[in-house]
Amino acid sequence: MNKKPRHFSIWKYSVVAAVMVSNVLVQLPSYSLQFPPTNGTGAPERTASGGRRDDSCIPTGGIPATALVPANNLGTTVSQTPTLFFYIPQTKAKTAELALLDNQGNELFAKQIVLSSNAGIIKVDFPSTAKLEINKNYRWEFAIVCDTEDRTQDRFIQGTIQRIPLSAALKAKLERADSLKKAQLYAEARIWQESLGIAAQLRPTNPRAWEELLSSVGLEAIASQPFVE
Repeated sequence: MNKKPRHFSIWKYSVVAAVMVSNVLVQLPSYSLQFPPTNGTGAPERTASGGRRDDSCIPTGGIPATALVPANNLGTTVSQTPTLFFYIPQTKAKTAELALLDNQGNELFAKQIVLSSNAGIIKVDFPSTAKLEINKNYRWEFAIVCDTEDRTQDRFIQGTIQRIPLSAALKAKLERADSLKKAQLYAEARIWQESLGIAAQLRPTNPRAWEELLSSVGLEAIASQPFVE
Protein backbone atom coordinates (compact mmCIF):
# COMPACT_ATOMS: atom_id res chain seq x y z
CA MET A 1 0.00 0.00 0.00
CA ASN A 2 1.30 3.41 -0.97
CA LYS A 3 1.73 5.64 2.05
CA LYS A 4 1.21 9.37 1.51
CA PRO A 5 4.07 11.57 2.64
CA ARG A 6 3.63 13.09 6.08
CA HIS A 7 3.95 16.59 4.66
CA PHE A 8 0.89 15.94 2.49
CA SER A 9 -1.28 15.26 5.57
CA ILE A 10 -0.01 18.38 7.29
CA TRP A 11 -0.80 20.43 4.15
CA LYS A 12 -4.30 18.92 3.93
CA TYR A 13 -5.14 19.76 7.55
CA SER A 14 -3.72 23.26 7.10
CA VAL A 15 -6.03 23.85 4.15
CA VAL A 16 -9.05 22.58 6.09
CA ALA A 17 -8.19 24.78 9.08
CA ALA A 18 -7.75 27.83 6.84
CA VAL A 19 -11.16 27.25 5.24
CA MET A 20 -12.78 26.90 8.67
CA VAL A 21 -11.19 30.13 9.92
CA SER A 22 -12.20 31.88 6.72
CA ASN A 23 -15.81 30.81 7.18
CA VAL A 24 -15.81 32.06 10.77
CA LEU A 25 -14.38 35.40 9.73
CA VAL A 26 -17.00 35.82 7.03
CA GLN A 27 -19.77 35.16 9.52
CA LEU A 28 -18.56 37.68 12.12
CA PRO A 29 -20.89 40.73 12.25
CA SER A 30 -19.38 44.03 11.18
CA TYR A 31 -21.19 47.25 12.01
CA SER A 32 -20.32 50.84 11.32
CA LEU A 33 -21.47 53.05 14.17
CA GLN A 34 -22.42 56.38 12.63
CA PHE A 35 -24.94 58.91 13.91
CA PRO A 36 -26.98 60.66 11.16
CA PRO A 37 -26.02 64.30 10.45
CA THR A 38 -27.86 66.98 12.41
CA ASN A 39 -28.27 70.68 11.78
CA GLY A 40 -26.44 72.53 14.51
CA THR A 41 -27.36 76.00 13.26
CA GLY A 42 -28.72 78.14 16.08
CA ALA A 43 -28.04 75.51 18.74
CA PRO A 44 -26.31 76.52 21.97
CA GLU A 45 -22.64 75.65 22.17
CA ARG A 46 -21.86 72.21 23.58
CA THR A 47 -18.63 73.61 25.03
CA ALA A 48 -18.15 75.59 28.26
CA SER A 49 -18.71 79.34 28.41
CA GLY A 50 -18.82 81.96 31.14
CA GLY A 51 -16.27 83.13 33.67
CA ARG A 52 -13.41 85.56 33.12
CA ARG A 53 -10.99 85.05 30.29
CA ASP A 54 -8.12 85.17 32.76
CA ASP A 55 -9.64 82.79 35.29
CA SER A 56 -7.42 79.90 36.36
CA CYS A 57 -10.18 77.35 36.91
CA ILE A 58 -9.72 75.80 33.46
CA PRO A 59 -6.48 76.51 31.58
CA THR A 60 -6.85 78.01 28.12
CA GLY A 61 -5.84 75.95 25.12
CA GLY A 62 -6.50 72.28 24.57
CA ILE A 63 -9.92 70.68 24.43
CA PRO A 64 -12.54 72.72 26.32
CA ALA A 65 -15.14 71.25 28.65
CA THR A 66 -17.60 69.64 26.25
CA ALA A 67 -20.89 67.77 26.36
CA LEU A 68 -20.84 64.54 24.36
CA VAL A 69 -23.87 65.30 22.21
CA PRO A 70 -24.53 65.78 18.48
CA ALA A 71 -23.83 69.13 16.82
CA ASN A 72 -27.40 70.33 17.43
CA ASN A 73 -26.81 69.87 21.19
CA LEU A 74 -29.93 67.72 21.48
CA GLY A 75 -29.64 64.39 23.24
CA THR A 76 -32.52 62.06 22.45
CA THR A 77 -33.31 59.15 24.76
CA VAL A 78 -35.92 56.50 25.45
CA SER A 79 -35.16 56.46 29.16
CA GLN A 80 -36.94 58.27 31.99
CA THR A 81 -33.58 58.68 33.73
CA PRO A 82 -30.82 58.91 31.11
CA THR A 83 -27.08 59.35 31.53
CA LEU A 84 -25.12 62.32 30.18
CA PHE A 85 -21.43 62.30 29.28
CA PHE A 86 -19.00 65.22 29.50
CA TYR A 87 -15.35 65.78 28.74
CA ILE A 88 -13.73 67.83 31.51
CA PRO A 89 -10.18 69.13 31.03
CA GLN A 90 -7.75 69.34 33.91
CA THR A 91 -9.20 71.88 36.31
CA LYS A 92 -8.70 73.30 39.77
CA ALA A 93 -12.46 73.15 40.31
CA LYS A 94 -13.47 70.49 42.82
CA THR A 95 -17.16 70.24 41.99
CA ALA A 96 -19.71 70.72 39.25
CA GLU A 97 -23.49 70.84 39.26
CA LEU A 98 -26.04 69.42 36.85
CA ALA A 99 -29.49 70.99 36.87
CA LEU A 100 -32.53 69.98 34.82
CA LEU A 101 -35.28 72.44 33.90
CA ASP A 102 -38.62 71.98 32.17
CA ASN A 103 -39.75 74.16 29.27
CA GLN A 104 -41.21 76.70 31.72
CA GLY A 105 -37.82 77.10 33.39
CA ASN A 106 -38.76 75.24 36.56
CA GLU A 107 -35.83 73.39 38.12
CA LEU A 108 -36.62 69.69 38.44
CA PHE A 109 -33.40 68.69 40.15
CA ALA A 110 -29.85 69.86 40.85
CA LYS A 111 -27.12 67.31 41.39
CA GLN A 112 -23.61 67.97 42.66
CA ILE A 113 -20.71 66.12 41.03
CA VAL A 114 -17.23 65.70 42.48
CA LEU A 115 -14.61 66.34 39.77
CA SER A 116 -11.37 64.51 39.28
CA SER A 117 -8.12 66.45 39.12
CA ASN A 118 -7.34 64.58 35.89
CA ALA A 119 -8.70 65.39 32.46
CA GLY A 120 -11.15 62.90 31.02
CA ILE A 121 -14.71 61.85 30.33
CA ILE A 122 -17.26 61.61 33.12
CA LYS A 123 -20.79 60.26 33.09
CA VAL A 124 -23.62 61.73 35.14
CA ASP A 125 -26.76 59.71 35.83
CA PHE A 126 -30.09 61.43 36.25
CA PRO A 127 -31.62 60.72 39.69
CA SER A 128 -34.46 58.20 39.89
CA THR A 129 -36.84 61.08 40.60
CA ALA A 130 -36.23 62.71 37.19
CA LYS A 131 -38.91 60.80 35.25
CA LEU A 132 -38.67 62.49 31.85
CA GLU A 133 -41.99 62.53 29.99
CA ILE A 134 -42.25 61.45 26.36
CA ASN A 135 -42.06 64.13 23.63
CA LYS A 136 -41.14 66.91 26.04
CA ASN A 137 -37.99 68.99 25.78
CA TYR A 138 -35.93 69.63 28.89
CA ARG A 139 -32.96 71.94 29.32
CA TRP A 140 -29.96 70.88 31.33
CA GLU A 141 -27.20 73.10 32.67
CA PHE A 142 -23.81 71.75 33.69
CA ALA A 143 -21.86 74.24 35.80
CA ILE A 144 -18.20 73.84 36.69
CA VAL A 145 -17.88 75.63 40.02
CA CYS A 146 -14.68 77.65 39.78
CA ASP A 147 -15.29 79.68 42.92
CA THR A 148 -17.70 78.47 45.58
CA GLU A 149 -17.85 82.01 47.01
CA ASP A 150 -18.65 83.62 43.65
CA ARG A 151 -20.91 81.52 41.43
CA THR A 152 -20.82 84.17 38.69
CA GLN A 153 -17.47 82.58 37.79
CA ASP A 154 -19.08 79.22 36.96
CA ARG A 155 -18.24 77.77 33.57
CA PHE A 156 -21.46 76.59 31.91
CA ILE A 157 -22.38 73.97 29.34
CA GLN A 158 -26.03 73.89 28.31
CA GLY A 159 -28.08 71.56 26.18
CA THR A 160 -31.46 70.00 25.52
CA ILE A 161 -32.67 66.46 26.10
CA GLN A 162 -35.85 64.86 24.82
CA ARG A 163 -37.38 61.51 25.66
CA ILE A 164 -38.94 59.91 22.60
CA PRO A 165 -41.13 56.79 22.36
CA LEU A 166 -39.57 53.44 21.51
CA SER A 167 -41.49 52.03 18.55
CA ALA A 168 -42.68 48.42 18.59
CA ALA A 169 -40.65 47.69 15.45
CA LEU A 170 -37.42 49.00 16.95
CA LYS A 171 -38.09 47.23 20.24
CA ALA A 172 -38.45 43.92 18.39
CA LYS A 173 -35.16 44.45 16.54
CA LEU A 174 -33.36 45.36 19.76
CA GLU A 175 -34.53 42.16 21.46
CA ARG A 176 -32.79 40.08 18.74
CA ALA A 177 -29.60 42.15 18.52
CA ASP A 178 -26.21 41.91 20.17
CA SER A 179 -24.84 44.94 22.00
CA LEU A 180 -23.03 46.51 19.05
CA LYS A 181 -26.03 46.03 16.77
CA LYS A 182 -28.22 47.66 19.42
CA ALA A 183 -25.96 50.71 19.40
CA GLN A 184 -26.24 50.85 15.61
CA LEU A 185 -30.04 50.51 15.69
CA TYR A 186 -30.33 53.32 18.24
CA ALA A 187 -28.03 55.52 16.15
CA GLU A 188 -30.00 54.87 12.96
CA ALA A 189 -33.16 55.85 14.84
CA ARG A 190 -31.44 59.08 15.98
CA ILE A 191 -31.54 58.00 19.63
CA TRP A 192 -28.26 59.41 20.89
CA GLN A 193 -28.00 58.68 24.61
CA GLU A 194 -28.57 54.92 24.36
CA SER A 195 -26.23 54.56 21.38
CA LEU A 196 -23.53 56.50 23.24
CA GLY A 197 -24.08 54.57 26.47
CA ILE A 198 -23.67 51.19 24.78
CA ALA A 199 -20.59 52.38 22.88
CA ALA A 200 -19.10 53.49 26.20
CA GLN A 201 -19.72 50.06 27.73
CA LEU A 202 -18.11 48.37 24.72
CA ARG A 203 -15.11 50.69 24.58
CA PRO A 204 -12.70 48.37 26.46
CA THR A 205 -13.28 45.56 23.92
CA ASN A 206 -14.34 47.57 20.88
CA PRO A 207 -12.74 51.04 20.92
CA ARG A 208 -13.38 51.46 17.21
CA ALA A 209 -17.16 51.68 17.71
CA TRP A 210 -16.71 54.44 20.31
CA GLU A 211 -14.31 56.33 18.04
CA GLU A 212 -16.62 56.00 15.02
CA LEU A 213 -19.66 57.26 16.91
CA LEU A 214 -17.93 60.31 18.37
CA SER A 215 -16.19 61.12 15.09
CA SER A 216 -19.55 61.03 13.28
CA VAL A 217 -20.71 64.02 15.39
CA GLY A 218 -17.43 65.95 15.23
CA LEU A 219 -16.03 64.84 18.58
CA GLU A 220 -13.05 62.88 17.26
CA ALA A 221 -10.67 64.93 19.44
CA ILE A 222 -12.40 63.55 22.54
CA ALA A 223 -12.68 59.94 21.35
CA SER A 224 -9.23 58.98 22.65
CA GLN A 225 -9.67 60.65 26.05
CA PRO A 226 -9.90 58.35 29.10
CA PHE A 227 -12.84 57.91 31.42
CA VAL A 228 -12.34 59.26 34.93
CA GLU A 229 -14.32 58.81 38.10
